[in-house]
Amino acid sequence: MVGTTEISHRPFGFEAPYSAGPDERNPRRPQAGQTVKLGGTTPEKGETTAPCCYWRLNGLAQEPLILRLVGRAPQQVSPFLAVSPLHEVGEQEAARTGENDSQLCWEAEFGPFNFGDWVEYGFEEPGLYPFSFSTIAWRPLALAGNGNLYWTSQAGVSQALGQISLSEKNPGTFQLKLELDGSKNSESKEFYSNQKVEVTAGSSDTLATIEGIGENIRLKLANEYGLVMESAAPLLFGLFSVDGTLEALRVNFSAGAVDFYGLGERFDQLNQRGFSPDIRVYEEYKNQGQRTYFPIPFGFSPNGFGLYLDTGAYSRFFLPEDASASFEVELADKTLDIYFFIGTPPQILSAYTALTGKPVLPPAWIFSPWMSGNEWNSQAKVMEQVEKSAKLGVATGVLVIEAWADETTFYVLNDADYAPRDPATPPRLSDFHFPADGHWPDPKGMIEELHRRGIKVLLWQIPVLKSFGEVERDFKERAAAGQEPQTAGLEQHRWDVAYALEQGYVVRDGQGQPYRNPGIWFHDAYILDITNPQARQWWMARREYLVKELGIDGFKTDGGEHLWGLDLAFSDGRKGQELINLYPRLYSQMYYDALQEWREDGGITFSRAGYAGSQNSPCHWAGDENSTFAAFRHSVIAGLSAGLSGIPFWGWDIGGFSGPMPTAELYLRAASMALFCPIMQYHSEYFAHRKPPRDRTPWNVAEHDNSPWLVEAYAKLTRLRLELIPYLEKAAANSAATGEPIMRALVFDWPSDPVCRNIADQYLFGPMLLVAPVMEEGAVGRDIYLPEGQWRDWWEGASSPLVSGPCWLENYSTPLLEKPCPVFEKVSQQTRLG
Repeated sequence: MVGTTEISHRPFGFEAPYSAGPDERNPRRPQAGQTVKLGGTTPEKGETTAPCCYWRLNGLAQEPLILRLVGRAPQQVSPFLAVSPLHEVGEQEAARTGENDSQLCWEAEFGPFNFGDWVEYGFEEPGLYPFSFSTIAWRPLALAGNGNLYWTSQAGVSQALGQISLSEKNPGTFQLKLELDGSKNSESKEFYSNQKVEVTAGSSDTLATIEGIGENIRLKLANEYGLVMESAAPLLFGLFSVDGTLEALRVNFSAGAVDFYGLGERFDQLNQRGFSPDIRVYEEYKNQGQRTYFPIPFGFSPNGFGLYLDTGAYSRFFLPEDASASFEVELADKTLDIYFFIGTPPQILSAYTALTGKPVLPPAWIFSPWMSGNEWNSQAKVMEQVEKSAKLGVATGVLVIEAWADETTFYVLNDADYAPRDPATPPRLSDFHFPADGHWPDPKGMIEELHRRGIKVLLWQIPVLKSFGEVERDFKERAAAGQEPQTAGLEQHRWDVAYALEQGYVVRDGQGQPYRNPGIWFHDAYILDITNPQARQWWMARREYLVKELGIDGFKTDGGEHLWGLDLAFSDGRKGQELINLYPRLYSQMYYDALQEWREDGGITFSRAGYAGSQNSPCHWAGDENSTFAAFRHSVIAGLSAGLSGIPFWGWDIGGFSGPMPTAELYLRAASMALFCPIMQYHSEYFAHRKPPRDRTPWNVAEHDNSPWLVEAYAKLTRLRLELIPYLEKAAANSAATGEPIMRALVFDWPSDPVCRNIADQYLFGPMLLVAPVMEEGAVGRDIYLPEGQWRDWWEGASSPLVSGPCWLENYSTPLLEKPCPVFEKVSQQTRLG
């Protein structure tokens, strides 16, 4: 007997990018030919008879579906939590949600369906169908000689979509513009089917051509030496709903296998051939794989061409080993600009940054060594680490303080004594009293002392208004630990949130309600509407005193990956579909612009997430990773791919920031690579109540690993770093002028060398230093490839014999203390590093 148990079913769930909750439809927007899975949940303590799905297809009732029991999940469904086997509910999942009660998870499948099929379904009783979908499908697009774009509908009728045009914007830069006019005018298929199309742009040096007949059209790029790229045909496909709405575009951009680089900060592989990377800002906590905080819809082939999608919408590239390369992009607007480039990798990157902005040159102090630790939550702890660093001869130029704020407002220092004030009035330093026995008894004096020592100071930030539930849990934890709750911070936060909601300063969901972050990190928080000028002004005004009165030098602008819903609403009229990728760029730019206004000598942001154009608000780091050699290798790939995507001022957490402590070997190998990295920084995750502490200072790593020699070895690296700063300044100036990276993957300078195309563990640092990090535990040597040129061992200096490339140096000796990271200097009459 089939039960009528009440079942929870949300077709779109949280709209999590990479996972579906147990009560979602998967796929959410079914395509023709796909099987559709329906998920639902019921209370475990209730009736356990199998739910039934009643449905009809194109208006005709079908045989009901009996859902099968597939597992359990915590009662508070989160897209991050997998359904557990029937016999258990994972302790970790329950701990994350604060729930021990579980729910039963059910599934049913139906389909596949044809294009345009209309499916209605429900779980209550026959005749009630609260849920529905219509299948969508990919169809080839045709082009007429006048630039009109067409598709053939289900009924076989050709319908006009709009126009496509091709033009040369700059020498070697071609713009393919799609303009949808929304027309549904029927045209005879003969109007274009036998008409030859040939659209050209450019000159004898660089030429782009679209040619073919009807749907059988292709794109060709050529330079004075011949064909550079030829697409497969059909060139264009559209993803259509049955009413003719064009929802996404697929473009073939190269016939045959193609090496392809860039596409933002990539952790998995430098050459993305064989992969299908998508362009979606996402917070994947460690072990990123193909996911990234920092995607960019720009990439290039060393064969001589590149492309850039000028959109903030979701897109995906398909780069198989033995088939046509293509990309798919959602259409968030009625226009889409696609840029194609012809040239060498430096020329292509220069052309891309001419469109999106040349990298902004940060102040030279970013090149001095950085220090950071999330356990440094007081003035005493910060100064203790600074004093120890100076005493041990470890040079320091930048200090990042993460655990400085009250974890409620994120603009008031922890333990500050104050009376809550009108949210419309910006705070001033004089509003706060800092208890002598508090965390920060004299923050202004501390910063002045750090400046006297030549150390710049950055404070951590996040673009959310924390949920009251999370704030109250924090207060309970503090009380349990014997700490006095900061009631002023809670009250101020209540006022701030109420004011932000009243003024419309937060992102809203598709129903017009304030959007709440569905992720685990800052779960249920409100998200600042970054498109609202008044919201931006209000937000930054509350932080102005930190710069103007306390004297800090910048902000670590963390987060920004919290947008999931495609229908999220922003004050400027844009939707989540258009902002999911743009948000972190706009967020860091807001802080960067404020710093330039408030500080005579400017300042910097230090951001984890970003997108195309983020080079306009330097600097950036690679995000969260474990302390392992594997994570080390992936971080190097991330830095090289970021550089190839126009992001030159980049760093990472030396030796990882999370998990078990790094060994002294890993730490020194990683630190010696970071010596030859734009930003040289160590940092560590917050490990509450861990004894001994797990911060990644060299002395703590040395003590943990019983390796006292590490401290002096690291100190030596920091002194070498100071000597390299003049060289770095010149490389940085070149990056700002040209868009070229400082960490240069070998394929960038030697695109015609087939060996360089697949080397992801070596790079040029600036124009003259070839760096080959040792990223295998226990290694005492490694193979090193020297491209064309004259090279000598940098560590040995002038006494090193010259080596002529291209050649391999097999098992080149890399003793841990003498040569922790092999480096070769390129020697020529024109350029030489003294």
